[in-house]
Amino acid sequence: LADPATGQIPYNIRNLELTFASGLPNDAHSNNGRISNSTWNERGPWNVGGRTRSFAADVKNEGILLAGTTSGGMWRSADSGKTWSLTTNLAIQQGVSCLAQDRRLYHGHSNVWFYGSGECYGQSASGSGVGSYYLGNGVYRSTDNGQTWSSLPSTALNNVQYVSNWEGIWSIATDTSAPDSLCVVYASMLEGFIARSVDSGRTWTNLFGSPTSGNGYYTNVIVTPHGVVYATISSDGSQKGIWRSADGIHFHNITPPNFPLTYNRIVMNFAPKNDSQLYFLANTPGYGMPDTNFQKQVEWNSLWKYTYISGDGDSAGGKWIDLSANLPHTGSMFDKYNCQGSYDMAVSFLPTDTSTVFIGGTDIFRSTSGFFDASHTAHIGGYGVGATLPDIKVYPGSHPDQHVFFFSPSNPLVMYTGCDGGLFKTYNDTAANVQWHTFDSGYITTMFYTVTSNHAMPGSNLLVAGAQDNDCLFDNSTALTNKWTKPIFGDGSFCYIADSGKTFYYEITTGKLFKVQMDTLNGTVAAFNRIDPIGGKNYEWLNPYQPDPNNNNMMYFGGGKYLWRNDNLSAIPYSNMWDSISTNWVKWTDSVPLNGQYITAIAVSTIPANRVYYGTSYQRVYRVDNANSGTPVPVDITEKTGVNMFPGGYVDCIAVDPDSADRAIVVFSNYAVRNLFLTNNGGASWSRIGGNLNGANQPSLRWAAIQHLSSGDTIYWVAASTGLYATNHLLGNSTVWVQQGVNTIGNAVCDMVDIRPGDGLVAVATHARGVYTANITSVSQIASVQPETAPAVAGINLTAYPNPFNKQAYISFTLPDERFVQLSIYDIQGRLVKQMANSDMQQGPHIVSFEASGNACGIYFCRLQAGNEVRTIRMALTR
Repeated sequence: LADPATGQIPYNIRNLELTFASGLPNDAHSNNGRISNSTWNERGPWNVGGRTRSFAADVKNEGILLAGTTSGGMWRSADSGKTWSLTTNLAIQQGVSCLAQDRRLYHGHSNVWFYGSGECYGQSASGSGVGSYYLGNGVYRSTDNGQTWSSLPSTALNNVQYVSNWEGIWSIATDTSAPDSLCVVYASMLEGFIARSVDSGRTWTNLFGSPTSGNGYYTNVIVTPHGVVYATISSDGSQKGIWRSADGIHFHNITPPNFPLTYNRIVMNFAPKNDSQLYFLANTPGYGMPDTNFQKQVEWNSLWKYTYISGDGDSAGGKWIDLSANLPHTGSMFDKYNCQGSYDMAVSFLPTDTSTVFIGGTDIFRSTSGFFDASHTAHIGGYGVGATLPDIKVYPGSHPDQHVFFFSPSNPLVMYTGCDGGLFKTYNDTAANVQWHTFDSGYITTMFYTVTSNHAMPGSNLLVAGAQDNDCLFDNSTALTNKWTKPIFGDGSFCYIADSGKTFYYEITTGKLFKVQMDTLNGTVAAFNRIDPIGGKNYEWLNPYQPDPNNNNMMYFGGGKYLWRNDNLSAIPYSNMWDSISTNWVKWTDSVPLNGQYITAIAVSTIPANRVYYGTSYQRVYRVDNANSGTPVPVDITEKTGVNMFPGGYVDCIAVDPDSADRAIVVFSNYAVRNLFLTNNGGASWSRIGGNLNGANQPSLRWAAIQHLSSGDTIYWVAASTGLYATNHLLGNSTVWVQQGVNTIGNAVCDMVDIRPGDGLVAVATHARGVYTANITSVSQIASVQPETAPAVAGINLTAYPNPFNKQAYISFTLPDERFVQLSIYDIQGRLVKQMANSDMQQGPHIVSFEASGNACGIYFCRLQAGNEVRTIRMALTR
């Protein structure tokens, strides 16, 4: 997604693109012309939660639970988790990273909650790799016990002087020892910043970090019941180390002298029974206990106990014990402590026992000796005990990748966890065999990358979808409460239903592809076989493949620089084997003859058959004709020059018109580039169709689809980082895209949109809001705009969208040649309102935005003079 010019996602882009999207036409505004009468159905999953880094129960009423997801907002339950509701507005930034309640039980203090926004490590909504993080917009506060939230202006990115710190918040903590007149809250942020507020977040004082000094990436802060503050900053910061303050203002460095020189994230917690005792769990490269994970990557972690004795707590005033040697390090590759480089880390005491300590990484471990030895440690959650490749099992009722622990205040045997699989709970955390239960029914936060339906069977309810760390999922009912099943374990990728539902293809990340026979009544696997080709390498995280829509017995598969084809999928037996195979695979010679580029998108034509398009990780698009036989030479159809030149970006999707192999749309997912292109002649030429989805602070586009209706109309769909968009008018770079499902899908990151031609089923995969579907069989069902178009004069075409409009209109026109252009807006009395253009302009389409939020309602006139030609159209501004 990164801007190719910088290698980074643009600074503050999540907030900027939401602002950009708020100015686009959508299906909630009655003055858009055509209004949507479609119904977007929430499909769930009801029973599978998404990555959750924050959780707490209300201090006064434990039946009130709050949970925050990293892309899907803040949720609340008032009935102990039986039902959940989203409490953040669909249009605001949805990334929740940490949560704290003012837990004082008098004068209404406990109605106040805070959450920090911006996940700083392990993003999936924004892709992966260097520079690919969506960050946040400061701190949000609730004063009605978590029912509604508002941004704290003092931390919002458009208000603070130095904004880089507030865009990513690692932790937030309140001081329950504060006097009644104050509400004291601490926040630890990116770049080594830690700040304190005494007025409920209205103003802040920096305790650590400055815009001019070198600051650490990882930070953390906690406050004990006695008001003692502990803070940590990673070793890349000038104020690195572990710090203690008795008053929250004056800090002393208490880092032990034998602490490693290099350390990343440190999480910590105090013993509720004796808050002078604390544990510090740290990711410490080269020091502590090493572990080699299933990808053969080595990481080091360490565990320390600190006891405060006297004074400032440093030197003789505190006692440190290095317990790293007792971190779990025996058993299978999934039985050892691993935090995936600081991604998943948690540490807590059993509230009633200072000797019982829980640590979380990929797994949950409990020590009843405080990790003073290795013989009293139990593996009680995450991956299954003894789990190994290839069929990785999970601990019964649990899920890997732990982010937060919480204990019931009234019964410390009740323990909650927030992890990549949502929310889990045990009623006896000290049992020999801990029993876990999910309690996130209706906590619809699953982070999907992909979705598809049974294209060959109109009316079928089958959906299959790939989710972040939640496997490939299967659904066979439109009922929201239906329980989705998990046929294949792992980070889910592309899925496909073939042969009218007789065969399923599920891929997990990095190209591991399975052919599966399903019992579609109960969603279980009857038989399977892994089928990706032996010798494939350099796979993408979401690796492309595509069965031939005319012949599901044939498949095209991307393998790094090489295109593969399987000529007879039905000949591959169901052997329940986990290894890649060579059966019936044909490999092209170097399909991408450029260094460092790999295949990222594949599309196969329907009419006529046997044409394959594929795109790469950097700009290039190729076409292969008669691809079903032999290894025909690919043709490079990249637009390399001119106004329609492709950007140096990542081809995320190619959508081929099912009625014409010559028509295709190419989607580039990068920010700050021209990202949407159409060909009508098999790639001989291209035109830009991004229209109003392009501009400063534009969203990232992820997927496109072309839907033909029985009426002869066509709908074009685009899934984007700010929601789902559609149009039935392609007007080159003057195309106006209208947001769909603004009050249901909202501004959720939409990664994929899938069309079933027979009955018009449209399925949308969102990242942290589950899957939505609608049956679209008429253009009247989508929200679109009805243009008022001036008759063409000498090749000039002047149009305004939407019209009427309520805040912003897009004025588009086409020039037959280069001309001097004056574009002006006048009110009904003939007074000039705004000069939109007054310069020479090139031949071709143009689009100009007229922002009218400060203008009075009424009739306006748009006048275009291009050379000697003049056209005028009327526009109506309404509220």
